[in-house]
Amino acid sequence: MGIYYYFFLKTPISCSDGKKNQGELDIDCGGPCSEICESEILPLSVEWVRPFKLLNGKYDVAAMVVNRNTTFGIPSFNYKFSVFDDKNVNVTDKNGSVFINPNEKVLLFISGLDSGQRSVSKAFLEYNKDKKEEGWLRVGDISDKPRLSVENEKVVEGNTPRLYADIINSSPYDLRNIEVSAIVYDEQDNAMAVSRTMIDFLIKDSREQVVFTWPSPFNFKWKRIDILPRIDYVTKNN
Repeated sequence: MGIYYYFFLKTPISCSDGKKNQGELDIDCGGPCSEICESEILPLSVEWVRPFKLLNGKYDVAAMVVNRNTTFGIPSFNYKFSVFDDKNVNVTDKNGSVFINPNEKVLLFISGLDSGQRSVSKAFLEYNKDKKEEGWLRVGDISDKPRLSVENEKVVEGNTPRLYADIINSSPYDLRNIEVSAIVYDEQDNAMAVSRTMIDFLIKDSREQVVFTWPSPFNFKWKRIDILPRIDYVTKNN
């Protein structure tokens, strides 16, 4: 009597066979495939874009962008600010690039723009909205993402306003190159002043005070502030 053994070999996962199979969300993407399907990605949203006058002929330009994707980020997000004067004539264009982590607000920021004494009245933000061209990546283990928080915010007004805050690293490891952005809002919840600084190194379970300064008095009554510390963990997890 013969005994026959049947071996059923599982077909290796193929993410390049041109078919929607093996639990993929679309053809050769999603599910077991590393390639992200466009349908998985929520588009970035832009809350506001505007210039901020520092001194005559000097401006900051900023935009608040929100990534609502909980597991997708962009390691190098390229953008362009176009700035116009009060006669609707282009003053200059400035390019920038930032990382965007999953599920975070990001201040796009260019400081000290020289308008050549022209009065800047508005700014526009341009970026490639093609999801494939934006360079989205799936972030691996986000449970181990850096834990940063803010305490003891204090605004000191005067001829050169200052904003103080403590940045706390509650992560179980040291952090480097922490970007910290600040936005000051008026009573109508309009962004009226922005600034940015960096913390080169912050050991675990410690804090460091940061100070933001502006060269001229606030010409508005401020209501609230938003301080955004962040570190790149898109690149780290890929």
